[in-house]
Amino acid sequence: MANALLSADHRTPRYLLGFAVALAFVTAGEILLRALGVAGPNAPAVFADEFLIGLLTTVPFVVLLGYAGYWLERSDLGPGRYSRVGAWTAGGTISFLAINLALMAVIPVDPWIAVAWARWAVAIGGGIGVLVGVSEERAIHSAIEAERAALEAEHLESQRDLLEYLNGLLRHEVINAANVVSGYAATLMDEHSPGDRTHDYSETIHRQSEDMAAVIRDVRVLLNAMAGESELESVDLGDVLAEEVEKLEERYERVEVETDVPDGVRVRANALLPRVFWNLLSNAVEHNGGDTPHVSVVVEAAIDAVAVEITDDGSGIPDGAADTLFTRPDLGGADHGIGLYLVSVLVDSYGGTIELTDTGPDGSTFTVELPLGAPDLAGRVASERPTAVSS
Repeated sequence: MANALLSADHRTPRYLLGFAVALAFVTAGEILLRALGVAGPNAPAVFADEFLIGLLTTVPFVVLLGYAGYWLERSDLGPGRYSRVGAWTAGGTISFLAINLALMAVIPVDPWIAVAWARWAVAIGGGIGVLVGVSEERAIHSAIEAERAALEAEHLESQRDLLEYLNGLLRHEVINAANVVSGYAATLMDEHSPGDRTHDYSETIHRQSEDMAAVIRDVRVLLNAMAGESELESVDLGDVLAEEVEKLEERYERVEVETDVPDGVRVRANALLPRVFWNLLSNAVEHNGGDTPHVSVVVEAAIDAVAVEITDDGSGIPDGAADTLFTRPDLGGADHGIGLYLVSVLVDSYGGTIELTDTGPDGSTFTVELPLGAPDLAGRVASERPTAVSS
């Protein structure tokens, strides 16, 4: 039953088109018969005032019915709303025709005039009906869309409040507790010699609490990114990369970093951009089994985008792991890190892309592409490529 009704709704635009075409043929037939004199001596000529006025007032409504059938399928009104338009059209046609038939019953007229009168009544009634139907359905559709938008806004506001609460909870409760645990573990380590059971246990507690704090900080950044708290702006990419490379060298003393970054390159991002490159740079070192990890950072500016390639000389990424690098990690997995997933979310929020462009036994390359923050600089930075700097 429901499928039959839905099918009928889908056919409404074709019914309207067919109705308009039928009226057009009837009108054309009347004109032809009158022009040939078949209508009889009592029928008004084609250019008689009464017939011509009826004809001129019929044509716009016939065109309106045809256009309504064409427009309806291409409008934002769903097929479920077509039936009301069809009902109004049928109701307008029948009602107006009935009124005029009642007038013809009390006002004797020639049969050919009655035909023209009835055709005129059908066209006018159908045209008025389709106008009322479309106007009503558009009004209902607009009201539903407005209500849906209001509900979505209310839902988003509720989600934003929840994200802010969770962010505050992580900041004030969980991460503070993790810092206290880490502090006491460090104190116990200092009070006992390496090899002592208490020292070893304290070292494990300290390392795990630091890892937990790092995950919590990433979660907070992820919450901020999903809440959309900061607007995108033009950010100096060179400054961001220089600071993150400096942090990398301070934390990992044996790392070697080579950079090729043009001056003045700006991208569209926000204050969370450093987390993108810190995660990529630190991963390049932490997953490198060599004595002296080597990392290169190369920036290339195009007309409307900037590509940042970060390459390491590690052992590469297994095929199975490469397929899920940027997916959200399982909560129950052994590796609770969300670094690359966080990177993916942030880059996506900037309108950019990130991908693993190369991996093998000699190393891996990640490429981050970001929208240019100042398009007018694209031509200049492409030609001002400084020589590589090793550090």
